[in-house]
Amino acid sequence: MARRISYLVVEGPHDVEFVGRFLKIGGIKRVRLYKDLEPRLERLVPRDFPHNGDLLARVPIPVFFQSDRHVVAVHSAEGIDKLATVASDNLSVLESGVHSFGFVLDQDEDGDVATRHDTLVESFRARTPEIALPARPGEVSSGQPRTGIYVVPDNSRTGTVEDILMDAGQTAYPEILEHARIFVNSVDVSNLRRRDRRPFEAPSGKKKATVAAVGSILRPGKAVQVTIQDNLWISDKTIHLELVSLFAQFLSNLLDEPTLNPRQSAQATV
Repeated sequence: MARRISYLVVEGPHDVEFVGRFLKIGGIKRVRLYKDLEPRLERLVPRDFPHNGDLLARVPIPVFFQSDRHVVAVHSAEGIDKLATVASDNLSVLESGVHSFGFVLDQDEDGDVATRHDTLVESFRARTPEIALPARPGEVSSGQPRTGIYVVPDNSRTGTVEDILMDAGQTAYPEILEHARIFVNSVDVSNLRRRDRRPFEAPSGKKKATVAAVGSILRPGKAVQVTIQDNLWISDKTIHLELVSLFAQFLSNLLDEPTLNPRQSAQATV
């Protein structure tokens, strides 16, 4: 049986690894070698370097995950403003045959979740009117392709992936997380230049710093996405927590894959 093709566009590298952990739990594993990649996804692999002649630019390639039933491309748009453009451009390359398509983004700036969702829908519709997106965040359409938008942490509250990771960290690494919180909350940034302290003073700044502090213990010297990929933030140990489970259910519905939903899996074994 041919694999189902799914294409997800997320904001940044942290989000790629976040999604990847859920896929791993469902048995959909990262593809490392080009020769192992599903041939229908090869057209998403750039053929030139440096991209657009820029030696410093990140090569715009998704991270691929595969199982016997699925092949999933998870693409970092490198910013919320590029989500619709990246999605439209690459869906046109994939042409037909996409089983499911979706966005994962956060809401950590001015406005609310509904506004963030509606703005993305309008931007995408202007570029790709033939593909319909659901009217509300967290919903999944049953059309062809299946589509959905998830606004972390739970499609209703302001926040980021770090909100989910912090919640999971209380189960996975409670002692390290508590020490990280104490450290971050004790730091006085008042003497820093404004541009240096601005990220820390942002609504999600301390949460991001706390997750990074835990990551610096688990994977010293590595980027935050490495600890998300390697450690137990998203794992069998945390998958039943509310915020973690909500995203797992969305991903399960979008890909039409019950093994990604811990609640369905648990019911199936009763």
